[in-house]
Amino acid sequence: MKKNLLSTLTLAVLFLSSSVIGQITHETGTPPSWKLFKSATDGIPVIKMPSFDLAKLQAEDVIVDADKSGPWRFGNPFETNYTTANSGVWNAGENGERVWRLAVTSEGATSMNVIFDEYKLVAGDQVYIYNQDRSDVIGPFTHLNNKEWEGLATLPIAGQTLIVELRQANPLAAEQSKLSVGQVTHGYRDIFGYAKRVYEKGLNDSGSCNNNVICPVGDNWRCQIASVAIIVVGGSGACTGTVLNNHDQDQRPLFLSANHCGTNVTNWVFRFNWDSPTCTPTANGPTSQSVSGASLLASSAGSDMSLMELSSAIPSAYNVYYSGWDASGVFPTNQIAIHHPSGDVKKISFDDDAATYGTMSGAQCWRVGNWEDGTTEPGSSGSGLWDQNQRLIGQLYGGSASCSSITNDFYGRLDISWDGGGTAGSRVKDYLDPNGTGVKVLDGLGAGVCAGVTFDLDASTASIDGIDTTYCNVQNITPSMTLKNNGNLTLTAVDINYDFNSATTTGTINWTGSLAAGATESVTLPTFALAAGANTLTVTTNSPNGAADMSTSNDSKTSNFTAVLNGVIVTVDVIQDEYGSETTWEITNSGGTVIASGGPYTDDNDQQLESTTVCLELDQCYDFTINDSYGDGICCEYGSGSYNVDYNGVSQASGGEFTDSETTNFCLTAGLNENILANISVYPNPTNGTVTVDLSKIDGNANITVTNTTGAIVAAKSVTSSLNQFDLSREANGLYFIEVVTESGKAVYKLNLSK
Repeated sequence: MKKNLLSTLTLAVLFLSSSVIGQITHETGTPPSWKLFKSATDGIPVIKMPSFDLAKLQAEDVIVDADKSGPWRFGNPFETNYTTANSGVWNAGENGERVWRLAVTSEGATSMNVIFDEYKLVAGDQVYIYNQDRSDVIGPFTHLNNKEWEGLATLPIAGQTLIVELRQANPLAAEQSKLSVGQVTHGYRDIFGYAKRVYEKGLNDSGSCNNNVICPVGDNWRCQIASVAIIVVGGSGACTGTVLNNHDQDQRPLFLSANHCGTNVTNWVFRFNWDSPTCTPTANGPTSQSVSGASLLASSAGSDMSLMELSSAIPSAYNVYYSGWDASGVFPTNQIAIHHPSGDVKKISFDDDAATYGTMSGAQCWRVGNWEDGTTEPGSSGSGLWDQNQRLIGQLYGGSASCSSITNDFYGRLDISWDGGGTAGSRVKDYLDPNGTGVKVLDGLGAGVCAGVTFDLDASTASIDGIDTTYCNVQNITPSMTLKNNGNLTLTAVDINYDFNSATTTGTINWTGSLAAGATESVTLPTFALAAGANTLTVTTNSPNGAADMSTSNDSKTSNFTAVLNGVIVTVDVIQDEYGSETTWEITNSGGTVIASGGPYTDDNDQQLESTTVCLELDQCYDFTINDSYGDGICCEYGSGSYNVDYNGVSQASGGEFTDSETTNFCLTAGLNENILANISVYPNPTNGTVTVDLSKIDGNANITVTNTTGAIVAAKSVTSSLNQFDLSREANGLYFIEVVTESGKAVYKLNLSK
């Protein structure tokens, strides 16, 4: 071990750098053991899960995946009985509290998760779950997460080691929390893209023919997209499902999926809005919106339907849409599917032809002959099928469709599920139509643009495009904006106003064309001359078709960004020691303003290079400061760490052996030339007063200038001789710069004066 316990971490920075993977949590905070222990597993035994026959599971997966006849299995569950009494370790915490920790590991796992078969917390206690390097954290869970069945399922976290932590606020209270881990799952397939994130690859594990829902093809289906969630089934599988509206329109959290995904829904976890934020490349989406547990209301093998009610109301912050539906059995003219294939982010698929009747394993289904755009895969099971009127008509049972197999899929019919098996436990009408109106068609329920209120004339600025966060040595930009028609009528004319840097540049583009309802179009904006420092561009639409915009809340977008006009790229390379979480650095200008910073990094990555590029202004001086929170630097007792700050191939600051911190001042000068620098000798360096500049390898005349760190000239000469001496004995100790200008260019040499 490198250090003893009770090391103080920079908790706020570390917590913010974590990828917080949340379910509904009612409090905020940091696991209390992080203040007490250097490493996540310090002071506790790590339970190693047994090996299992992975090849057998993979062979079974091939069969199930071929026709989507079961959930997309991603993990192997181990039945366990780990309680606060028989496992883990208790430690004293702060302010009279106690902390219990349980650590389990399973070699080779890409993710780990647990199901608590007993979860009953008293007020004040908290539960956290996190991985070995503390980069993925769930919690805190509290007594507000208690369920009627006294259990709780959790989402997977990255890596092969998982820690469960219970904070006991009052150890002397008569009533204490009850916590038991009844299942641990070893993730062997890439649920939520964790393995790819760990190994620095991308998401998009599903087939390449799938469409991210954020792509323009999804524009007409934004509301329905917001009704779909991925399900972690029983801690080891994945399916998809949809939130449905009901005739009471009371936001009751009714959720439709497939019967073959399972019926023990108390240990399911539902993640909403896990969508890639970009069309391409696929990127990770929001991970903090989920609900744990549900109650089964109805199921039927006759249409492969399961309808459940989530264990709690869906938070309004999730902006979930309660999808409309059609249980009339009328044939659609075309249909779309929204789903999570192979545990991937949400996708959308299109079938341009009318679905027909079909059967699969005795269930009455809608048959999709083939998909014209996109497909479905294992993990899509239970996902909805919507008709041309944007109403759900069924949920996916199975089929052989894939990116490489342009074949059919089968969706259990909602019109069959309406009456089901004739009982409340086997049909959906009791819940979708609780007052028995007999009306089998209902539109969806949402908020904002999904509230069911649309306007005839509603032009909007969907986005400002083509702008980077920071520009380095760039003088002008030519961005664009995305114009969207949110109204019912086709747009033929819109005024697009732009304001750059608070009226520095303003104007109007009189757009004309033909933009159908829900469609978008990219419009190129003028070229803008950047200002040094902060820049702001605001784009506003108005006067659609020459009339007043009926909804002004979506008219404007603003983009803020920074420009360094006289900028150059400086590279900061940090080679970590064994405790990267202790290492941070920053670059400040002469006024003390932080221009750039980095770290903390992860532990146990000795010799891993972390490289950061920073745009700094030329002809300015800066301080580079590197810190080690424990006070032993990054070299050399616990790994051979080092750092180097480079500009134009010349090191400005470097090292590794220090205690708490080390600061180096450097100045960036135009024309820095490494080839000239190599032909100059300056000695002695450090010097106690007199320094010689040897130009014997330089041809022609030269001008030599010596400046201090403030830029003040302390000595200067125009020389033709090879050896040139400077007396600095009257100057203050510190760093100086010797600038040599020749016919070939300019070079700067750093000199340390120490008398």
